[in-house]
Amino acid sequence: MSADELRQRYPGLTARQAEVTSLYERGMSMRAIAQALCLDRSTVRKHLNAASRRIVAAERQTAA
Repeated sequence: MSADELRQRYPGLTARQAEVTSLYERGMSMRAIAQALCLDRSTVRKHLNAASRRIVAAERQTAA
């Protein structure tokens, strides 16, 4: 799913969270994402964790 599609489906995601999540879903490693976006690996991990929490929360609301 592209970053734009992720943001449409989960409006709570920031642009960077959506971008990092999209690359991760496409099979890129955290290291490769960090290099591609000029970020530290810990920053990539933080973006993925935050995005995951927001996606889970959105899915819970949808299921309720």
